[in-house]
Amino acid sequence: MNEVEVITLLEYDKILDLLKKPPPSNIPEIIKWLEDEKMIVDVDEKGYYISNFGAISAAKDLNKFDGLSRKALRLIKYEGKNKSAGSKEYPVTKGYAIGFEGLIQFVKELCQLDD
Repeated sequence: MNEVEVITLLEYDKILDLLKKPPPSNIPEIIKWLEDEKMIVDVDEKGYYISNFGAISAAKDLNKFDGLSRKALRLIKYEGKNKSAGSKEYPVTKGYAIGFEGLIQFVKELCQLDD
């Protein structure tokens, strides 16, 4: 895939924000940073491959990566003591790092409902 496809599939800006690093100023710098962080791999200068690490951590949508959709985070609140009645579910299709804040917010909201 090309540079534009890579930056379209990954939320690199949110990862940089979480790391408190300034965003690179142009696409070649972004690609270099993603390579240095092992999120993408240069394929013989013909394009790029997004590594599993890159997808799991920063994907906008894990469903767009073969074999990784089943690795998506999923949180279910069950009613009672068995798993027969789930009342609330939070499926996350984003990468773990960028989807974590939304997951925590969902847990906080569940806790407020229980009070």
